[in-house]
Amino acid sequence: MDAVVRQAVRALVVSEAENELLLIRLFVPDTGKHIWLTPGGGIEAGELPVMALQREVWEETGQKISSPVGPVWRRSHAFVFRGERFEQHEDYYLVRTPKFEPTGHNNPAQHEAELMTEYRWWPLADIAASEEIFVPRKLAAQLRVLLDGPVPSSPIEVGV
Repeated sequence: MDAVVRQAVRALVVSEAENELLLIRLFVPDTGKHIWLTPGGGIEAGELPVMALQREVWEETGQKISSPVGPVWRRSHAFVFRGERFEQHEDYYLVRTPKFEPTGHNNPAQHEAELMTEYRWWPLADIAASEEIFVPRKLAAQLRVLLDGPVPSSPIEVGV
């Protein structure tokens, strides 16, 4: 079975005052594990990447965003979701925002929404100290570099 090749966008939603990252805890039925990842998803036919990012963040968090910066990161990976193989290419954008209470009530993909089990604003130190699974795997270190330094002029490859 060939993999579905998919272009996707993800948002590094960072609270302005606290410098905390909003992550979603997702149950992966194919592995039986939970992972923490940023809001985002596939780009639909005819959609520009920034439009897809705004739609995905609204669907997954209930927050309208404007002025995303980037893409700042790039990531490609293969995975199985509900028995289907995917090869996904993701661009990450930085979004600074006041802290808000996220909700998944706008997500039209019920099969996806039911797997999102928790939202949490994570301080960088807590991500670095946690035994949880984060996507990408070196999220804390990579985000620290991004937030401490200048925004890269082209996306940085962040690996699996």
